[in-house]
Amino acid sequence: MASRSSYGLFWPMNAPILSILLSMMLLCLSVSAQAGVNLNAKVWAAVAYINHGEKTPTFGGLDNILTPTGARQMWRQGSAFRHRYLGSRNSTTFSNSTGNTKIQGIATDAINNDQLTVLSQTDEWVSGGAMAFLQGLYPPSPNSFNSFAGGRQVAQDLLVSPELTDYPLGGYQYPNIETLPPSDPSSVVIQGSAQCWAWDSNVRAIKLDDPMGRFRSTQSFYKSLFATPPLKGTIPNASVNYWNAYDIYEYVNYMNTHNATVTAGLGFANQTIDILRANAFELERTKNGDILKDNPTFTYNNVSTIAGQTLAMQIASSLSATSIGVGTPLTLMFGSHEPMLAFFSLIGLYTEDNLLSGPFSTLPNPGSAMIFELIGSNPGDVESMPSPQDFMLRFSYRANADLGEPFSAYPLTSMGFESQMIPYTSFLAQLQNFTQDSVQWCTTCIAVFAPWCNIGAGESPSDPPSDSASCSLSPALGGLIGAMVTLAVALLAVGVLHWFGFVTFSRRSKPGVRSGSPGGFRGSDKRAGDADVTVTDRGVQHERVGSWELRGGSGEAPTESADVATLNLNRTLDDDEISLTGVQPVKIHETF
Repeated sequence: MASRSSYGLFWPMNAPILSILLSMMLLCLSVSAQAGVNLNAKVWAAVAYINHGEKTPTFGGLDNILTPTGARQMWRQGSAFRHRYLGSRNSTTFSNSTGNTKIQGIATDAINNDQLTVLSQTDEWVSGGAMAFLQGLYPPSPNSFNSFAGGRQVAQDLLVSPELTDYPLGGYQYPNIETLPPSDPSSVVIQGSAQCWAWDSNVRAIKLDDPMGRFRSTQSFYKSLFATPPLKGTIPNASVNYWNAYDIYEYVNYMNTHNATVTAGLGFANQTIDILRANAFELERTKNGDILKDNPTFTYNNVSTIAGQTLAMQIASSLSATSIGVGTPLTLMFGSHEPMLAFFSLIGLYTEDNLLSGPFSTLPNPGSAMIFELIGSNPGDVESMPSPQDFMLRFSYRANADLGEPFSAYPLTSMGFESQMIPYTSFLAQLQNFTQDSVQWCTTCIAVFAPWCNIGAGESPSDPPSDSASCSLSPALGGLIGAMVTLAVALLAVGVLHWFGFVTFSRRSKPGVRSGSPGGFRGSDKRAGDADVTVTDRGVQHERVGSWELRGGSGEAPTESADVATLNLNRTLDDDEISLTGVQPVKIHETF
């Protein structure tokens, strides 16, 4: 056995002992690091982006809706957020979370919409999932009322009963969810690639060049998969290829889960779906990430990450507003996987190690959520909000909505941060390197189809944005000017023709009695018994008194007047041949 002197301060030992000692050293380092952390630090705000739950597939001819499974995924994720950020109970059943993570000052039982910012895409499966999430975050709570709205007083109706009037469905809570249609400039924060012509153009270039050769190398796999039952004929042959990798994966995975024939007949189902998912992840990263950045055969365009750039702007804005006390403590954004993939690329989470295994090695699961937590303490007053420079930031990812799934924190090493706790102001400075607001988005995307973008009418999508675009006329003003010019030209032409005698003007004499189609209130629908206004030979127009509408349905004959044709309209039926005599008015039927 070698002596200690021959090896200096260290000596060799077997692997188990070394492993134990290293574990003890790491534990000591962890304890010492925690000793330097302010134990009074609290969570003051959280900003989250949540992927939608399971939906019916795009392929297959089904209506695209949120499935019951998808709704439950979103509800479970909302319940996990409730346990972590609302501090409703010390339970790890849903979120497997520990520590002081309750957001300071946020309502626990009765929802206060002034404390929430909830943004959603307008797609039914997204907005419906947002509602399911909020049902988990703020479930029905009997006799729970917003204290800032008067508390229990708002539920009192002393003129009816001394008892409290609760909300329906056992105290159902009503969240304020703001859906952002594509016509809204704010929509780019959660769907930055929609209506982005430059992004669409980049995707077309990828399909045309096939820089990684994936279309050719996977074609036989896709064709064979749909050449035999149970999938034969379910998707048009022209769509069975790599460029539809995500939609094909979504379809096959859904059918294998919900269709008994496919479940029983799909051979090697797990392996097949794993391949489909891997192909879908690769293609979606190619379209929404920087996977082609170093490809020598393709000219990379960072417009591919546009959805992440606009999402980053909303994250920065929400955190900034809350850090100075003017924002909401909880911001929730609901959308699809594209912004998540783009944002993960921008903050460097797709490292070589992360792509080998773990949650960043595959597509975001239905209901998955990424969260930024604003953490800190005020040295002078532990109950007061810290100043912005005293805040720290923690990035967490909950990879799915399964029971017991943890909120896992990750260091953003590619952004220069080695610790899970990041100085907030430093993170914000890094984030602003690639953020884009809706105005910048218009220029980057050459967004000729976005109604709020000031793109000149004469420009085509292939043209770069010109400096004169900001001086172009709006469509409404341009249309008005065009109409005025057209009218002026037409009047000038008529005047010239009149001058040369080609056009003459004369007043047409009015006949003694108007004939032709019946006029008046009913026009061509006037009935034989419905006397109308009559114009006499003297051209005097009299008030209409013969129609039933103007007699209030009295059934009495009108008083005759000179030159007014009248009929005996004494009748007990109204004009729709339905008797109203003796009928009682409609009464309200109350069931509660």
